[in-house]
Amino acid sequence: MRILSIDTSSYLLSVALADDNHIVACKTIYMERGQGETLAVLIQQLFQTAQWDFNSLNQVLVAVGPGSFTGVRIGLSAARGLGLALNVPVTGISNFNAVLPLSLNQNVCVALDTKRGDCFVQSFDVSRCPDSPLVLPVEKVVALNLPIVTDKPALFDGYDVSLIDMPTCPASHMIDVFLTCQDSALPPEPLYLREADVTLPSTKHVK
Repeated sequence: MRILSIDTSSYLLSVALADDNHIVACKTIYMERGQGETLAVLIQQLFQTAQWDFNSLNQVLVAVGPGSFTGVRIGLSAARGLGLALNVPVTGISNFNAVLPLSLNQNVCVALDTKRGDCFVQSFDVSRCPDSPLVLPVEKVVALNLPIVTDKPALFDGYDVSLIDMPTCPASHMIDVFLTCQDSALPPEPLYLREADVTLPSTKHVK
């Protein structure tokens, strides 16, 4: 099974190709803006590197959030478009699972930067189902007293916490998660924990 995996939901643009469980090509770029313009080019480059034809693709994976409102939508639009054009299934993977260690042998929490000074958080217990995701200030994340997987270690500077390294290529890790954890599969729909940070235009008419 040939898989394309896409993550544009944070300050990283991450894309990977796998043939079954073998990663054929992957690339992660740090970029806070311009992901929409770069994504199509990067996918094309990886297909050329792998010497794949687009029609040989069997599955598309996409990070559905929580994360950047615009970034999540960029990845989903690209994934859905490819899925429709190539007639292949599109599966969502939460950003929590996208960075969670596969061999989970201890209780941990994933804390992702919201860019508002707090975190998107989900706790994982080895003996039961994961807790529901929520938004917490850094102090309350620390108070959970769990090892932390985070995309922004600087948030926890000055705190006595144990930090776990994130995967260097989230898109590659999403493929591993998809192949080894059936419960990780989600509909290709955005997972938002709060409203977008936008200001709506005024409805008042200027006289």
